[in-house]
Order: sequence, then structure tokens, then C-alpha cells
Amino acid sequence: MRLEVKENTTSNNYELIFSELPPNNLRKALRELGFTKLQFGGQIYTISKFPVYRPFIDSLEEVINKGNYWSEVSNFPIFESTHDSINKNLYWIVTIYYKENEELKEQHYIIFELYKNAILTLAREFGKKKYGDQYKDSEILPNKLKRLARKLLQSNSIIERLKLDNQSKLEATPISNDEVSSTSDLEIESVSDVKAAPIIEEEVQSKRNKEKERSFLQIEIAKIISELEEKQGTTRHVFASIIQEITADLKQANAYSLDHDIKSSLKKSTNKYKGWLKDSGEFERNYVLEILNRLLLLLDDTTRALEVKKGALSIKSCIYINKKVIQNVLIPIDAQEPFATGQLSSYEVDKLQMNFKHLLQIKEDHLSEVSSLDLFYLAQLEKPQSYGIAIKSKKIQQEWEKTGKQRFEQLGFPTDLKYPYVSLEKGFVKILPLETIIYKTDSDQYKWWFALIHTRPITEFEKVLRVIELAIEKLEKGIKKLTKLPNDPASKSGRSSNSIDNIERMITALRSSKLVIADYLKSKEQTTLKTTQTREEQTSISPRSTIRTEMHYKLQEVIDELISMEDDLIGQQEVIIAKTIHDLETVLEIADEDVFTDELGNSIESFKNWISDLEPSIRDRSARLFNRLIAHVGGRSIPILSEKSSLVIAKDIEQYNGMVENVLVPIHAKEPFQSGKVLIDQIKGLKKDFPHLYKIKTDELHDVSALELFQLSQLPHPTNYGMQVYRSDLLQEWEHRGADGFDALGFPTDMNYPYVNIHTGYRSVTTLANALENSFEPERDRLKWWAVIEHARPIASPSKGIVIIDHLISELVIERQKYINPQTKRPKTGSENKEAYRDLSFKIERLRLSRQVITGYLDTQAVAEAVPAVENAKEALPIPKEDYIDRVVATMHLAYREGKRLTKKKIEDLQDQTGAPSLGELWEAVELSWLLWYKMIYNEPISFEARLSKMITFWNTIQPTYAYSDSSKELYKQYSTPCPIGAILAQYTGMDHAASIFEPSAGNGLLLVGAAPKKTHVNEIDTSRKKSLAFQQFKKITTDNGAHPFASDMERSFDAVVTNPPFAKWEENSFDKERIVKKYFHNNRGLKQHLRLEHLMSGLALSTMKDHGRCGIIIMGHVYFDDQGFIAKYRPFFNWLYHYYHVDAILNMNSFKLYNKQGAVAKTMLILIGGRKAVGQGVAPKQRAAPDLDKIIDTFEELWSAVKTHIKPSIHTIIKQLKIAKRK
Repeated sequence: MRLEVKENTTSNNYELIFSELPPNNLRKALRELGFTKLQFGGQIYTISKFPVYRPFIDSLEEVINKGNYWSEVSNFPIFESTHDSINKNLYWIVTIYYKENEELKEQHYIIFELYKNAILTLAREFGKKKYGDQYKDSEILPNKLKRLARKLLQSNSIIERLKLDNQSKLEATPISNDEVSSTSDLEIESVSDVKAAPIIEEEVQSKRNKEKERSFLQIEIAKIISELEEKQGTTRHVFASIIQEITADLKQANAYSLDHDIKSSLKKSTNKYKGWLKDSGEFERNYVLEILNRLLLLLDDTTRALEVKKGALSIKSCIYINKKVIQNVLIPIDAQEPFATGQLSSYEVDKLQMNFKHLLQIKEDHLSEVSSLDLFYLAQLEKPQSYGIAIKSKKIQQEWEKTGKQRFEQLGFPTDLKYPYVSLEKGFVKILPLETIIYKTDSDQYKWWFALIHTRPITEFEKVLRVIELAIEKLEKGIKKLTKLPNDPASKSGRSSNSIDNIERMITALRSSKLVIADYLKSKEQTTLKTTQTREEQTSISPRSTIRTEMHYKLQEVIDELISMEDDLIGQQEVIIAKTIHDLETVLEIADEDVFTDELGNSIESFKNWISDLEPSIRDRSARLFNRLIAHVGGRSIPILSEKSSLVIAKDIEQYNGMVENVLVPIHAKEPFQSGKVLIDQIKGLKKDFPHLYKIKTDELHDVSALELFQLSQLPHPTNYGMQVYRSDLLQEWEHRGADGFDALGFPTDMNYPYVNIHTGYRSVTTLANALENSFEPERDRLKWWAVIEHARPIASPSKGIVIIDHLISELVIERQKYINPQTKRPKTGSENKEAYRDLSFKIERLRLSRQVITGYLDTQAVAEAVPAVENAKEALPIPKEDYIDRVVATMHLAYREGKRLTKKKIEDLQDQTGAPSLGELWEAVELSWLLWYKMIYNEPISFEARLSKMITFWNTIQPTYAYSDSSKELYKQYSTPCPIGAILAQYTGMDHAASIFEPSAGNGLLLVGAAPKKTHVNEIDTSRKKSLAFQQFKKITTDNGAHPFASDMERSFDAVVTNPPFAKWEENSFDKERIVKKYFHNNRGLKQHLRLEHLMSGLALSTMKDHGRCGIIIMGHVYFDDQGFIAKYRPFFNWLYHYYHVDAILNMNSFKLYNKQGAVAKTMLILIGGRKAVGQGVAPKQRAAPDLDKIIDTFEELWSAVKTHIKPSIHTIIKQLKIAKRK
């Protein structure tokens, strides 16, 4: 292979042009380093022209063009240790394990490199230097956790190659007095990290202790490495490169400290070596086979030494014979090559005479005295005399006939006459029971020797059966291809017919092999009913670890085929397959069987969500691969379009409020149309991926397909997306087509069929009839097929829908038990308990009504099957009346999608139309509707600046003004926060990556625009707002008084805290004030007299923040200075805040402009807290130190500009630019 490097000045890229397909591990390394294969074919890989890549490219070019193996390259790219590198994903995080006081501990470090093999080597070197003999192991974290990466960079927990190299030089080279002054220029972490060179005796003793700690596995691998290193330099070039790669692989594996990590690495290597056997020359193949089998022995469930210790006589192996690899066969545990293969070539005579001299000394008269293993060796020799052994074959056979069964047992070979043995000549095509092989018609003796020469016993039956099934499947496809050949003279010659006959004979033989295994397993099951199998027999059938190994092996095969597929793809197709490969490679690293199975299932489900976006041929090819995995982990297989035509497919779709499971979508619609979540920012992608939609004109709608009509209907206004279709014409076309349009899509038209609202999920399931009449809108004057297409999807499996609902109900029932008195079986006393009980009962009832819709449909289906003459009832089941929140949200969202701002009168008219219990609850639901809309915008895959711009536009032009107030709002001083401010705080506090989030005065949750509900604890004293919080499905909802201290287990517990407490006086008695100030405000002077309620609640909220967490606080008032330059008002509170916390900023907000739709006071301020100080120090700054502290911010744009200077740079734009650069 040759490599040519070019610099493309047009695209400003480096181009690596290979003369042939690079090795698999090199391609993987290039992908890890960020290289992209060019779309126009050839073996060309490209990367942006950054200087950091040049040394690596030069080194790679030199090594390959010299004919050496690419792994000799050492100059891998090293990136700058900056936040910019983190934003660009140019790093990995490693965990180093070490012992301290006999306790295993771990420490995270960041390395600004990308090639994982080099990173592991660097981490090990660093660990050994820093922790000495206490170092145990190191590993790379599978996910790039940016929040952790930034913390590691900030704390200087960095491993840098230059520092490590310089440190090594310092340890090795004494520094003279003249050189002391120059050492400060060297990059060394700290003086304490540079240890004095240990004395020689300590080094020797440490080495001895370390050798004692090494496992049997490590010792055996070290022996193989030593043998391989002795061979290097004494062999020809091709063979030397093979030895070199095997050596590198084994060294990498042996660097791990835990046996299961070593085995995981070895499994990858052995799978690679198996692939070499078919393409290697005879000499190389035999050598690789010998190494391979030694490794396979080490990879068995226990090590070879332990197998011997517990009495095992045979062990699983892999043999290569007649150009075939036969896996999962048993060989005697002490047998050496070449006898394990069963046949010896003539060139091995010298080797045999040298390595097995004792065989030459065996006399014919003493055969009965030799060991069974030596007799096994002799049986492999067709003509012992040709090897210098003075024994006739007949004599050896006779000895086996006399003591065959006993000898087999001594070798560890099964003697059950039904046990399956595989032919060494035919492989799995010919598997026979032992009885058939050794049976001799002219004697009552068995030909045990015949079985030794021509067969081996198999093991791991499930794996062998699957191999046979795959072979049959391939052969059957081959027959189909041959039968489709045209009737030309060549096909009439009989060659195709002969080929088909041969394939059919082979299929018959494979099926016969399956029957042999099945018969044996059946006989063992029958035996089990009578007696308990021995542990050895149980292990030979199906040990758990064997299944795990098989699944890993199967996954590796799928990954390899996906990688080969990826090389021919471009654009979105390549991105999807590349992401899938990355996910599966992550799963492949998992050793625990249960975790492996769970994560593999998650990866499969993730792929199912993207498969519809693949081209049909790629879709089917990848679907077949994944169906092989699904056969192992269970689940619904992926339909093959070329084999079965289907209009719809079951899918879990993503909406702004989470996933909606188990719905039907048109299979060819593709995303984003299938989920109905089409954003205006996707215009460019739509034009590229769906150009046919832009050719449709509004007066041609009657000619378009139902599928295209479905796609157009997912757009609020097609004209806004640059299309030539008017919404009114689109709606009329749906009303004209009606049920025929649904039939053409494959959607059910039975009026009782259950449809689920995609905006609210299973809380609102209704029949098609009710959906058409209501259409999730207030109007009911006609059937609106178009509205169902926009807002609903049919449930894929009604039975599964019931299971989903039952699961949701069971969770709520368990939660409700907390509020029931176990003695009276009634709700506990107290208004809070009764309110909680009523809320949970309300939710349960809504889900039960949805369940009733589904069971009603199933009942009508059962009646229709029992009485075919009775037509399906057209009467629709009653629609739930208690789902007013769903109705309000859906109605408001329809207005938002159409760009309408509803007036107060139109909103309050919805009370009767939606069934809202009161005006107050109606307005709470309306506020929830715009919060959910903001959340949808926040989660769009665009830069935050673009998302904020969309939010501000929505705020200014569409969001209604909150126009309702009651006594509770006056009582609790509730003023909701504008959602754009909540979005800005989400960026500051890092909610995107925070593990835990807390809002102690949540209201309806408007400060939590960017929070993941499953990671968020919300607290709100006003129980009337609990419905809105429950609707958002937060992890934990409490109704504690935020003006009282929280539970002790909540102290310093949350990564991100945000709060907008009520604005009011602190009305507590003097004793309680003194107690709280003393405990939670460090007994600061003056606080007792000057704290307001919002100050108190802010301080209590800060007590729940982790030391390195972040917090955003909104309170009343503005900061300004007095004549002496001090903060003029509430100075004791701000002194306390600055003394104990890192105050990044205090920003005065003009609430007349920023809160004009929420009804708040005129002056508010935003306080940004960047963590807790380790030791309290300092006070609030004076005007001279912070002259801009009293500046007033008038717009959301100004607020973002001020906040973003205190957070890490946004990564969204950088990632997008990098993706665009890679595509180019």
C-alpha cells in the first residue's frame, strides 16, 4: 500500500490518498482523529488544514511508503489545552485507578488528544509516574462530558505528553547548579510531582512485588510476547509485519490490570486473526493458528491453569484445515499443534522429530502403556514410519479398538453415542453422532481411532446452530439468484442447474447436521428429568458466559459490515451509519452481560428511529444486520421493504414534550414529517432532502399522492417554508379526500380506532370519530381530516397501548398510596394531603378514560370477528371530559403555529370550550402552553443565539399578556418569569449537562425552560400550580414552604439551582429570624434587621447548591451606590453573598420592558452565582471597583450579552461549522 499526501488549497484541507483500502484499524483510527472519507469515491481521507495534524500525516506517509506497518506512527495530533478545544470535542477524559490506604480510588484527567490507543498508553505512563506501585489501571470514559472536562481544565487536571516527556528527562538527568535557573521554562505540573529517582534495591523489590501480583493470564501473555519479540528481525518482511501487529495487540491487552479487561481486548484481536487465516500463506497461517489457539485457551471461561486444577481434560479451540476455519471444537487440554488439526503436512517431519522426540522412542509392544494423549498423537499420523516412528498404523488402531471409550474419557472427549462430532474435511456441513462414526459392521468393537482421525467433538451448540442457520440462509438466497438468470444458451448448458443441485445438497446436509445436534439436546433434556446433569455437562451445553461471548462476536461482525457499508456512503446516510457504528462500538466494550444486553437494546431502538431516513437499499441492508442482533436481544424485527410492502410502520416519535410511543407513521414519509415536528430553521435541509415538495403548486394538489399531502400537512404554513402551496387549499383537499386519503396512507379509518394526541401523549387518547369532530379545536362544524393528520397518530398496537397506560397508572397509584391513611383507607387529614390525593386521582382517571377508548375498540373487534355479518359500529365512544389542560394546550399551540396572538376575551372564551374548571385554572393552562412552546424552541438543534432570537420574536408578537390575578397571587406575591430569561439562565447554569437541578419556588416552571424534567426537583407552595408541574413530568414535586429550611439531605446536593422567590417582607418573630440567620447566614451582622423574604429564600436555595454548582436568582430592586461608593440598600445581604459565594454578576433589569407581560414590579435584578468559596473572604465591591454594577438592562439581547461573558463559549455554532467543514 502506498500513501500520497496533498494539500487542497480550494477547500483548505489535507488529503490522504491511499493506493488501496486501508486496514480496518487504520480506518478506525482516522475516524477517531476526525478524518472523513471523500464522497466521490476512491480511498481518499480528508481533514481541515490545521498545523497540529501535519506531524502525524508526515509520519504516516513515511511509515507506509517504507513498507512498515502503520502502528509504528507515534506523532499523533496534540491539541491546545483550552476551552476552545473542549468545545470542538478535541479531547478525551481518562480515569486513573490507584490504591491509597488499601482502598481503591479513582481520579479523572483530561487529555487533549483523539487516538485512543495512544491516549491509553499515555495515561498508563502518567499513572505509573504519579502513583508508582499504587497505580492499578486506567480507562477512557465512553462519553465526552463537557461539564466535567471544563472542571478538569479549570483545576489543571491535565495529562500532557510534553510535560510527561520533560518530567522523564528531569528524573533521568541530574541538573547542575548552572541549569537550575533554566528549569522554570520546562512544562512541569508542580515540584511535588517530580519525584527523586528511587534506589536500585527499592526498584528491584517493587518489580518483584509487582510480578507476584500479576495474574496467570498476564504471565502467559507475557510469555507469548517474549517469543514473538525473539522472532522479530529473523523473518521475512510480510511475516514480520504480522508478528509486529500481534505483539502490539498483546502488549495493549496486557497493559490492563483486570483480567476481564484483558480478555475483552484479546477477543477483538482473536476475531481479527481468524480473518487472517483465509488470506495468509501456508507458513504464516500455521503460525497464526498456533498463536490463535493459545489465545483462545486463555480466553476460555477460566484460565487453562484453573481448568487443569479442577480436572478438565479437554478445552474449546479453533482449528484451520482444508482452507476452512472450524470453531467451537474440543481438543485435549494438553494437546499441542499440529496434532489438534488432525492432519500433518510432510514439511513438519523435522519439527515433529525435534519437539516430540518421546514419540520416536515408543515401541510397538508397549502401546498399552503409553498415555492417552500420546496415543492421540500417534493416531493422527497416517503413516508413522514416514516420521521415523517404528509402529504400524494397524497396531495403533487395534489399541484404540481395545480401550477406546476409556481413552476418550481420559482425553476429555464425550463418549455419549449421540454426541455430535464435526467432520474435519467437511466442517459443519457434516456433523454426525459419535455412534455413526465409530460403528463397525463386521465386529462388536467400535472404530474409536476413526473418530480421532476424521472428526472432533463440538461445543457451544447454540453458536454452532446459528452459524448453520446463517449458512442455510445465504445458500437459499444463492438459489434465488440462480433461478432468476435469463434463459440464454449459457444457462441451458446445465451449469446453473448443477449449481442449484449442489447448493440444495449442501442445504440438506446442513439441515441434517442441525438434526443431529437437536437429537442430542433432546436426549439430554430427557436425561435431565431422571438425574441431575454434572456441572461439566451443563457447561458444555450453554454457559451464560458463552452466550455473552457469542453476542459480542455477533455484534463485532455487524460492526465490521457497517464499516464496510459506511465507506460507500455520503451525506446524511453516512452520518447515520457512522453514529450507529460509534454507538455499537461503545456497547461492544461492555463486559457485563445484563448491561450489554440493555445497552444493545437501546442502540437498536435508537437506530430504529433513524432507519426511515435511509435510502431503501441502505435501509434494507442495515435492517438485515440489525435483525440478526434483534434475534439475540428480542424485540420487533425491522421490516425489509424489498421483501414486504408496507405503508405504515410502528415507531416512537419525538415531540417537544417527550417521546410518544407505539404510533403508526407512513413508512416513506421520513423525518421530520413522521413526528410532525418540522421547524422553520429546517428549510435548507428540506430543500435538499425533499425537492419534490417544492415543485408542487397549489392548483395541482388534487394530483399529488396522499404521502406528499401528509408531508405538506405537517407544515403550519407551507408558504413560510418557500413552497407554492396555500394552507387553505391543503385543508380543502383533505376534506375532499377524507377516508380515501387515510386509506392511501395506511391509516385506520374505523371510526372507533384509537388515535393519540402527539402533543399530550397517552393522557389524551380518543376515537377517530371524536378526533374528527373535535379536531383538537373549539370548532365542531365539520369533519376535519387535516387536523387529525396534523395533531394525532393512530396507535400501532392497541394492546401495547394498554400496557403503556397501565404502567403509567401503576406509578401514579403507588405515588397516591403515600397520601392514604392505612387504617381508614381514606386520604390523610390536612389540606396538602387531600389536594395531592385529588391531583393523583385526577391523573389516574384521565389515563383510565384513555384506556377505555382502547379497550372499547378491542371489544368491537372481538364482536366483529365473532359475528362477521355485523358491520363495525360507527358510533364513537365518549371523549374524556377531564382533559381540559390538554385541550387548552393544543388549542393555544394551534394559534401559535398560525402566528396568532389571542386576546384576553378569546382566551377566556376557551373556558367553556375546553371544560376548564375556573378562569384561574384556564390561565394557568395558557401559561403552561407558552412555556411548552418555549421549551420546543429551546430544544431545537440550532445555536442558542438563534433560539433566543426566535423566543424574543414569539414574546413580542405572539405570546398573550397574562391578564388574571387572584387572592392567591397576592398572598404569595407570585410574578412569573419571562421564558427568555429562563432560557438564558439555563445556559449560565449549564442545565443541558447538569446531573441534578432544583427550583425551590417553581410556580408553573417558567425558569426551567432548559431543564430535563427527569433530572429536576421542583418545589411550589401553591398547590393550584401543581397540575402544571405534574403535566411536565418532573422527577420530584414537593409543596414545602421555601421560606423554611429544606431537609438536611438536600444541602449541597444540586448542580444547578434557579429561583425567583416572592417579593415581600420577611414576617417572622425575632427568635426564628435569629435562629435562621445564625445557622444559614453565618450569623452575619445586620442581616436579621435587613433581610426581606426574597433574600431569605435565596439564601436557603443557595444552601442546596453544590460547592462547584451554579445558581441564578431573581429578586426585587436595583443595586445602586450611595455618596461614599457603597451599595446603598440591603448592603448586609450583599456583603454576606460576596463573602461566601463567587458572585459573577448582579444585573439590574428594567421590568417595565422585560416583565411587561407578566405583571411584575418595575425593578428586578438577576444575580449570577458561580459556586461557593472554600473560605469566606471579601465583601460587596464599592463603586470604584465595579462602576457598571448599577447599569440597567432594557432588552433580552442586552441581558444575554451581559450573562454570556460569565459562561463558557457556546458550542453549538462550533459543532455546526465543524460538521459543515467535514462535509466539504
